[in-house]
Amino acid sequence: MNCARHGWTLLGVLSLSFAPLLPMTATAEEMAQASKGPIEEVIVTARYREETAQETPIAITAFNQAMLEDITAQDLRDVGSQSPNVRIQANTFAPNSSTIHIRGMGSLTIESTNELRNGVSINQVYISRPVATLVDFFDVDTVEVLRGPQGTTFGKNSLSGAVRVNTIMPDGTVDYNAELTAGNYGRMDFRGGIQFPILNDTLSARVAVLAQNYDGHYKNRLGGRLNGEDVDTIRGTLRWEPTDSFDATLIYGWLKERSEAPGGDDQADPGMLIFAFFPSYTGEPDDGAFTVGRDALDFYNTDQDSLTGIINWDIGRFTLTSVTGWIKTDDFAAADFDQTELPFFPTFREQNHDQTSQELRLQSDFGDMGGFLGNLDMVLGLFYFEQEHEIVQTFPTLNNSADYAHQKNKSKAVFGQGIYALTEDLNLILGVRYTDESKDFERNPGEGIPTPIDYLDPSTRPSIGYMAATDMTVNGDLDSNRTTWKVGGDYHFTDSIMGYLTYSTGYKAGEFGARAGSNITVGPTDDETSEAWELGVKSEWMDGRLRANVSAFYTKYKGLAFEVFFPSEDNPTGQETASQNIGKATIPGIEFEVTWVPIDGLTLDGTLGLMDPEYDEFCADLDGPAEYATVPTSDCGGAVQEVITTAGIRYLVDEDHTDLKLSRAPKTQAYLAAKYEWFTDIGGFFVRAATNYESSYFSDGALNHPKGKTGDFWLVDASAGWTSKNEKWRLQAWCKNCFDKTYTNGLTPTANYFIQHFYGYPQLYGLTLSFRQ
Repeated sequence: MNCARHGWTLLGVLSLSFAPLLPMTATAEEMAQASKGPIEEVIVTARYREETAQETPIAITAFNQAMLEDITAQDLRDVGSQSPNVRIQANTFAPNSSTIHIRGMGSLTIESTNELRNGVSINQVYISRPVATLVDFFDVDTVEVLRGPQGTTFGKNSLSGAVRVNTIMPDGTVDYNAELTAGNYGRMDFRGGIQFPILNDTLSARVAVLAQNYDGHYKNRLGGRLNGEDVDTIRGTLRWEPTDSFDATLIYGWLKERSEAPGGDDQADPGMLIFAFFPSYTGEPDDGAFTVGRDALDFYNTDQDSLTGIINWDIGRFTLTSVTGWIKTDDFAAADFDQTELPFFPTFREQNHDQTSQELRLQSDFGDMGGFLGNLDMVLGLFYFEQEHEIVQTFPTLNNSADYAHQKNKSKAVFGQGIYALTEDLNLILGVRYTDESKDFERNPGEGIPTPIDYLDPSTRPSIGYMAATDMTVNGDLDSNRTTWKVGGDYHFTDSIMGYLTYSTGYKAGEFGARAGSNITVGPTDDETSEAWELGVKSEWMDGRLRANVSAFYTKYKGLAFEVFFPSEDNPTGQETASQNIGKATIPGIEFEVTWVPIDGLTLDGTLGLMDPEYDEFCADLDGPAEYATVPTSDCGGAVQEVITTAGIRYLVDEDHTDLKLSRAPKTQAYLAAKYEWFTDIGGFFVRAATNYESSYFSDGALNHPKGKTGDFWLVDASAGWTSKNEKWRLQAWCKNCFDKTYTNGLTPTANYFIQHFYGYPQLYGLTLSFRQ
């Protein structure tokens, strides 16, 4: 199918969907008053100003505290299914790291040398690397899921979307809440918070805690359970408001996690090296999705401290905002990476990550002025970001070796956004951001350790300090700059119908190969870039009882980086694997979001996301060295390279792979939910059921391995509960994946060694009791 033609077809469908709305303008204006309707509004700050999500000309799905409570939201995964064309999962290796795909584009990486294609921020501080991005929802005020490139004002640039999380701020009153959840597989969680004034009406504080415990749903054939969670988190917030024109907020966060990596089976293909190393191995037994074999240690320890400082100062016609962020994360993981009982590929991974960011914004306040300035809302800003990361990965059974990588990077940006009201109903939008990025990378790709490393004793591993003192034979540096844009407009047909059209660009900065074995493969890659057109309508009807939003988009991606094969004389296989910018893709799509309150007490929600993702260019060798009877040729004009391997002369041949499907990009995603609540003399009762569907897709990255194909099924969640008459007590019974569907969550082919196969969560259920004063 011609992707461009299909994109414009979708835009045409969207235009037709608008047609029945426009002739009804007068009636709709009389009927609908959004702010007075029964559908709750969510205040968002995606454009650096407070406005409702319905007023914001952006494809955004927003959640407030009540909505998160309704769906028993525990972390970011619980908001992904309700946002059209959005997928959020835990990384299959790192349980506290997220894998976010928005409008068909995302990343599966766990390496801190890699940039995120979809950014995550907490309280306006951008989280720069995958670790700890699966944000736990405790004491959260709002969550905003933004679809489309966020290249002009959002933290650092995001290629295809972003997620913003805002926590609850103290307001000078006395308030406290507590929540206890008990569920199957040993689930026992506690969430609580308390806020109180300290100094008259000017200084107040809030303290929130989370204690999360889960035994895990995987059974180890060698004894015990796997995939457990043990997370303790504290967040303290101080807010100072000495005058009406000045406020300052300081937020400290502390996290300690002692969890386990997700369980999985080895499903190696015939001919993979695991069979060569262990000739008697015939594969993992077929004894169910959640029974696995692990002979090595398996844990994931994370310690994190963070500080956020936010200052707002009204100075005449402007408000000056400063956002300062600091995050320090120490990670230590042990993994039975081969997913078998064999002593083949146990690893230790230890890494340290520090980031500091500073953002300054000057926002206009010309609301009481006439003329040009009175119609202008303007934000100007500066952004500075600094990050340092180092990692040691140890391989006790692979030549008793370890490798090391160290990276420093800085990002500086200047940005601005203007919203100008041409008329009372028509606004123009212009945003621009200039970014200068630099990175320095060094690596020791492998060092034999003179003392034995015991894969059952972490104390025998080499330290970061030891490896940092070894020779760095792989080095690289990056210096780049880029300008991203956003231009568009929105028009209010009535008080309850708004349409918008935008063009925006985004990018993901180039990066180094975290596992590079030589200066040939270290990189850096070039920037990945995106261009997106979006046309949308947001509307409300029936005196605010029906909300219907629709958006169509057409996005082009260039320079997509994928793992491909390079020749290497130093490697006995004749090749190395590294990233290269060899992909272009076009993704058109359309999204619908509907909320309807047909009668008092009954709320119906539905979303539908449709996409047609296709590669425009993909010329690479994805199979590695192969034997040919004669010298081969490339069918896409790529390279043909002779390599010498231990088995003889082989060839790396670039081939056309535009027929492959983009990873984790289902063409159809649907979500349906119904909630009914009623009130009695002993309080209010509610029941809620929700189901989500994704058409088939590949979960393994670029290769489209048959074992990684999943999707084309429905998952069902449900809850029911009671709220006291004074709304202080709430008791909620819930289940997720209520019908216990077994499905593939991810597939990770590891070079030519083995294949790791992971499954989604089984049926989970529990009871939540909460109190709020």
